[in-house]
Amino acid sequence: MAKKTDKTANVDPDVTVIGKESPYVTKSKPFKVKKASCKGKPFSLASIEIPGSVKTIREDGFANCTGLVSVVIQNGTTKIERNAFNGCLNLTSVKIPESMKLIAGGAFQKCPKLKDVVIPKGTKVEPKAF
Repeated sequence: MAKKTDKTANVDPDVTVIGKESPYVTKSKPFKVKKASCKGKPFSLASIEIPGSVKTIREDGFANCTGLVSVVIQNGTTKIERNAFNGCLNLTSVKIPESMKLIAGGAFQKCPKLKDVVIPKGTKVEPKAF
């Protein structure tokens, strides 16, 4: 069980899609969230680990999560849709798995601090994804 000051959440391994109109819950009680999107809401989550059971991170999934600093995406996830992490102003690192097939345009735009990201060979990166 996470402490109230814990800013890390884990996505339930039964979840297969995260994002706009796709609810998920975390195992960390303080961060039980109905929708992943941060759009228009305060969201203090600093890091998140997304299990491989999540095949798609949908459009606007974590858009404007200004407190988000790091993201680890486990092997199994294949698609990051448009604007999924757009506007994550403090995002510094993203671990992208070998299973990734597509990073859509705008996925990581407006993430000025993002420096630590490696794109696996064979991943299609659309124009303006970063």
